[in-house]
Amino acid sequence: GNLFQNKLLVREVVRLSGASEGKRIIEGFAGAGNLTIPLADAGATVEAVESHPGAIRMAIRNRQRSKCAERITIIESDALKELGKLAPNPDVLVIDPPRTGMPTLAAALSKLNPGCVVYVACDMEALRRDALSLAKAGYKPIEVVGIDLYPRTHHVEAIVKFER
Repeated sequence: GNLFQNKLLVREVVRLSGASEGKRIIEGFAGAGNLTIPLADAGATVEAVESHPGAIRMAIRNRQRSKCAERITIIESDALKELGKLAPNPDVLVIDPPRTGMPTLAAALSKLNPGCVVYVACDMEALRRDALSLAKAGYKPIEVVGIDLYPRTHHVEAIVKFER
């Protein structure tokens, strides 16, 4: 949508995640690797879950072109169903769900048990609902960053870091 503001969005997600060598990050709704590659570039090991075939093809291509391919695992599956099946206790869960949010977040959190969650939201109502699921699981919002990806519209992208 907005190449200039996307750089800011990526930088903030990497910063809030604390991506660094030795950290294990699970990323849901990974797309073509917009966040995946920079998280791995920062030194983290990233398990990226995406379901769209075209995005998977681009993610594989982007991983191959990167300097951090060995730290990226791409999982072709629906993040709504797959996140709860991955090995538990990642350092960070990064999710950038569609406008509808992640209605299965509570179930995924109970099985995944991430150290913290970095949630990228394009819909404030879905963020409100999912933040309540996070709160019920013991997570509290620590920092919020708003980014105006679509100037002169009412849309605002929010990045929220939740910790226990």
